[in-house]
Amino acid sequence: MNRKGVTLLEILLVVAVIAILAALSVPLWRNMLESEKVTRSGDIIRAEIGATRVNAIRESTEYVFCYIPETGQFWNEPLSNTTTVSSPVLSDAPTSKVSLPPSNSLPQGVTFMQGEVQESTRSMDAEEDSSASTTCTKIIFYADGSGQNASIKITNEYEDIIQITVRGITGTTSVSDFITD
Repeated sequence: MNRKGVTLLEILLVVAVIAILAALSVPLWRNMLESEKVTRSGDIIRAEIGATRVNAIRESTEYVFCYIPETGQFWNEPLSNTTTVSSPVLSDAPTSKVSLPPSNSLPQGVTFMQGEVQESTRSMDAEEDSSASTTCTKIIFYADGSGQNASIKITNEYEDIIQITVRGITGTTSVSDFITD
């Protein structure tokens, strides 16, 4: 028999196979896109830390990179006694602070984990205010381009974790591949 077309049953079978393969691949794509957000966030933080260091050198004053653990908020500003944050967004209590510093946010779903910052041996003009309800974690950069040694970890809901390391003597940063905690 010589056929020149396909039957409706054959078309439906091919469409069904394509639908099944698509349904199986969607979760894999979603996980890959969420992992990419963490990688992109590492690059964003690395750039902001570099900008903080450049600001400290350019303005010949101590600058601080601040981030709030368990959120995606971060910023940089000159080091002062007011480098703390209290926000109605972060707590239900009304704030007594004048305003939040200008802040940036990591992509949705990516948050900072608690990092490690090595204590500075230099004398600081500002001491941390322990009376604030929510404080930022600070990494200080000095006018000579050096800063504190620090390690920042960021994660997402799938527990993809990367680490950003700041080398204090040179102020350089590096971003790790995905790590297991």
